[in-house]
Amino acid sequence: KGDFAYLGRWLNGFDVTPNLAGQVGVSTVIGFNNTAPGNRTEIYGGDLYLRWKPSESRGLKWQTEYFLRRRQDVGATPIEGGFYSQLIYQFARRWETGVRYDKIGIPKDAFGREAASWDLAFLATEFFRVRGQYNLVETDGVAKKQHEVFLQLQFSMGPHGAHTF
Repeated sequence: KGDFAYLGRWLNGFDVTPNLAGQVGVSTVIGFNNTAPGNRTEIYGGDLYLRWKPSESRGLKWQTEYFLRRRQDVGATPIEGGFYSQLIYQFARRWETGVRYDKIGIPKDAFGREAASWDLAFLATEFFRVRGQYNLVETDGVAKKQHEVFLQLQFSMGPHGAHTF
């Protein structure tokens, strides 16, 4: 009890064909919040990932996830949720592009948000990539849509074990 949060995750990978593989998972986090003694927050999620890789320089990935949060508060327990879904297409050995849609506010709440995204990534090595992303964001209660641009440099260090997925 007290300050602890409990986390659970189940993930199952599977091969449909030699070129098509997937993963399905569920997650939960449960812990106490600071709204009142004994009040809890619970987060539940489910996700799906499919990868089609017909050749070394071509491929398609689809990833989607839904989450739900219950947060006990004084006199209420609001339930909030949302999802995202993205498609990433590898069109050359070191290049990929993707589209993504996010929606927060399922079930409907006062702070709903929708975003559509496009990105382009250069995969310099297995350990380093450069990615640019554009987001168009619409938030409930905000008249203007937001335009966001990101540049990400991602690198990994250390030993890397072999994997088939």
